[in-house]
Amino acid sequence: GDAYYLQNTLLHREESDPGPPQPSGGFGKSCGRQVAKDIDSFKWAWLKRVKQGMEAQMCQLFCGYEGGFSPCHYDPQDNLFAQVRGFKHVLLFHPKHFGCLYPWPVHHPQDRQSRVDLENPDLSSFPRFSELKGQGLETVLGPGDVLHIPPGWWHQIEMLPSAPAGEVVSINFWYPAPTWFSGDIDAGQIHWGKPLFGVYRVLFARCIEELASQMASPAQVQEVIRTYLGEQSQPPSG
Repeated sequence: GDAYYLQNTLLHREESDPGPPQPSGGFGKSCGRQVAKDIDSFKWAWLKRVKQGMEAQMCQLFCGYEGGFSPCHYDPQDNLFAQVRGFKHVLLFHPKHFGCLYPWPVHHPQDRQSRVDLENPDLSSFPRFSELKGQGLETVLGPGDVLHIPPGWWHQIEMLPSAPAGEVVSINFWYPAPTWFSGDIDAGQIHWGKPLFGVYRVLFARCIEELASQMASPAQVQEVIRTYLGEQSQPPSG
């Protein structure tokens, strides 16, 4: 049968705004009054202390039923994921395995999602996926558990059978994404780790792909990148 899944933003904060995130889209007024009361009781000071003084940028609600599924993907933001009701199985991979999970291009509707079906991988199309054997981390989240998913970490989430009615509810707290460099980009004074590693390498690759997409049509992005890397000769000028 069909599996229903809801993902909705409850609270949001612009990076320049002080304090914790505020209700979004009428939440707590025209909808979600009881949930808003529950959120008012959150220990925001504890969250801020855990994140070393950083305020959450957004809070989202995830609701579904056993059998629901989030395909393998990564997020550039830092994520504290809290389980409220039911159980979820989470599979994680370090950002260093980026190339083994074959993400869709930056401007694709499924950007940041793996093209590989993890349950039935096509190794003829995605041969490097075989390198991930034994590299994943797994956990099962139950009510009251909080999982830290760092930026760039791949994760696939499955909703497990949960009594009494199969309902599975989670909320999460997003924190601003890091950058692959430090310094003042407007002044042209930046520096970065050499070599770039982990999520910083992933974020740099996204920047290069964005730049290439501005130089050519989406279908030509890979050709532009290969040319830039010297993997094929450039076309003659003039």
